[in-house]
Amino acid sequence: MRSRLALLTVNDQLQLVHEKSNLGPLQDPILLTWDGPVLIPQARNRVAEKLSDERRLTDDATSVFDAMNAAINAGDTVNATKSGNATVWHALASYSELDGELRAKSGKQRVFNAVVHLMQTNRIHQEEYRGNNRHMKKKVGTGANQWRSRAQIA
Repeated sequence: MRSRLALLTVNDQLQLVHEKSNLGPLQDPILLTWDGPVLIPQARNRVAEKLSDERRLTDDATSVFDAMNAAINAGDTVNATKSGNATVWHALASYSELDGELRAKSGKQRVFNAVVHLMQTNRIHQEEYRGNNRHMKKKVGTGANQWRSRAQIA
């Protein structure tokens, strides 16, 4: 089988989900509704989806920033790597400041996206340091950034 589609109920909505594809990328799920005896795709509200994605990224970035501050204040090094067993996600996953969904393995990519967002908006930066093996490594630093954490906003 080169490709597989499945009709699933997710959050009380029918979705046509592309579960497997050997020869190309997986496609986004399609929401379906009943129109009499026929299933039809729902019109997607791309503006609302974009706003929702931006809001989620902002919330994720706030959570990641708070967890980074907690880790740095505790004396932990937050490596700036995305692969291996010492990634930024590994460093932050044990901190309660990181929201529950982000602490799960399924939240890894969201943490990485939040870190990129924080770097692009100059809220965090990378610093070089010398590891135990005397090789140069990169870690994340919040430095003198004045971005307000969730605790300061409340």
